Amino acid sequence: MTVRTFPNANHNLHVSQTGGFEEMISILGSHEMAPGYYDAILEWLDTVAADK
Repeated sequence: MTVRTFPNANHNLHVSQTGGFEEMISILGSHEMAPGYYDAILEWLDTVAADK
C-alpha cells in the first residue's frame, strides 16, 4: 500500500490555502488539483491495469 500526501491541498485535493469549509465552498467549481495528483492517479491506474 502506498500513501501520498499533497501539500497545499484540501480534503478534495484541490489547491487550497487553509483547507477550511468557507474556502472549500468558494473553490467548489475549481479544476485546479494539487500538483502531482494527476500523475499519482495515472501511476496507480497503470499499476492496476498491469495486474489484470
